Amino acid sequence: MQRGVSARLSRRGFLGGMAASAIVLAGCSGGAPEADSAAAGVPSGPRKRGGTFRFASASFNEATGADPELLGGGSSFPCYDQLVKWDANQRLQLELAEEFAPDPKDASTWTIRVRDGVEFHNGKTLGADDVMFTINRILDPKLGAAAAALLGAIDPAGLKKLDKRTVRLKLKYPNSQLPDGFTSFCGVVPVGFDPRNPVGTGAFRQESFIPHQQWAGTRNPHYWRPDSAPYLDRVELIGLSSPVAAVNAMLSGQVDAIDTVLISQLPRLKQRKDLVVVESQTGSVQFVSMNCRKGQLFEDPRVRRAFKLMLDRQQLVNTIYSGHGAIGNDVGVFPQWDSACDPSLPPPAQNLDQARALLREAGKEGMTVPLRVAELLPGMTETAQVLIEQAKKIGVTITLDQVRDNAQFYTGEYYKAQLQIDYASTMSMYGGAEYYWLSDAGYNAAGYADPEVDSLFKQGLAATGAGYDAPLRKVSRIIQDEGPWLVWGRQNVFSAFTRKFTGITAGAGGGSLNEYGLWNVSLA
Repeated sequence: MQRGVSARLSRRGFLGGMAASAIVLAGCSGGAPEADSAAAGVPSGPRKRGGTFRFASASFNEATGADPELLGGGSSFPCYDQLVKWDANQRLQLELAEEFAPDPKDASTWTIRVRDGVEFHNGKTLGADDVMFTINRILDPKLGAAAAALLGAIDPAGLKKLDKRTVRLKLKYPNSQLPDGFTSFCGVVPVGFDPRNPVGTGAFRQESFIPHQQWAGTRNPHYWRPDSAPYLDRVELIGLSSPVAAVNAMLSGQVDAIDTVLISQLPRLKQRKDLVVVESQTGSVQFVSMNCRKGQLFEDPRVRRAFKLMLDRQQLVNTIYSGHGAIGNDVGVFPQWDSACDPSLPPPAQNLDQARALLREAGKEGMTVPLRVAELLPGMTETAQVLIEQAKKIGVTITLDQVRDNAQFYTGEYYKAQLQIDYASTMSMYGGAEYYWLSDAGYNAAGYADPEVDSLFKQGLAATGAGYDAPLRKVSRIIQDEGPWLVWGRQNVFSAFTRKFTGITAGAGGGSLNEYGLWNVSLA
């Protein structure tokens, strides 16, 4: 789930190696597609200050509160910053941290040093105490923070303030990928933070918030970024009932930007010369989760392999994404954005005869299985219908279990379904393992457990560079071959905005425009 991700549940990239001094994080290896610095046709020229930017963000529709550490919280609100953040090309960059580095000889000891002179909206200066408070808050099981699993290596008792801006972290075990865990749902908050009165260091201070309807923020005049950002006086995040409603609002001038545009709606937007449509190449996926628990239909890896072999992936990409994407690899992580995913993995090919044979061997010939689906993203129900037809070719009957209320999808039934469709934004091997594939992963809806995967992951965390990549590449091969997911394709994501504004780029993350910095948006 995302959650971002969204969110964006979790994402992507990796830290290629350790350094003894302050580091500029550049998580992805060479070969990743570069996001355009400016979308084609975007106005250019001197920046103008002022104005209100009204943004109908799909991720805002899920926001029930203003807590940046919670699913359904304020992680997408531009009133918060993080220690590190993915840029538009899925490279990990320092944000509030000016240093985020491991001990050169010990990946279980890390140092975080924050920028000097950064102020919270209440005038308090950001310091080491706030970093420690934020980390302890995320790790507190009472909070239920979304990133708790990704930061599970941190020992709360091992946090030590070295000076007013510097914290040393002592981990329970080595973790060379620790910064990756801080990229989602880790907004830095001050000591004593109260989500009912949110205070952050972000470009815009909260003015008002009506869940699912509107968040409004005004310009932070003391923002820490250079070049006089932010340029806008005000930002409004607006919740709308559906992607079609968002397009209608865009065309009628009620909003200035929308994201997650339905492909079917693109012609309506592209015919308007006052609008710009941006297509981002991403690793965002729909994935089908197969329940691997003891006694369940997909416990036998032969059954999982049969379902992988039944897929006509190109048909799904053509039908669901109208060709705006590429076939998937059943891992959900792609080497364009994370070299720890084996770049030599062949695209899984359809083989109906072998799929039928595997089902016979497993005693599951002619099986019937319910497919749980909600319209969490546009096209998910259509995906289910295509899967139903493809399954018939191997003698499998898939019945549709439609969840009408999206809010009910991630309930207790999430961990019981035999087969269900979920989604993730561009993701790393680290994020995939910590969220989904490890036997103790927090969102392991499939109940997948492989001691070799668990062992290889820990082995990788103790190493860096090629030493990290090698075991994680083996994990990617295991997940593709017999893992709990069907990832039939990855999709490109469309956004649109009015030419009155500039500073908006394509981005590989697959989330909403504000992932890439509303602080950088200005009147054209």
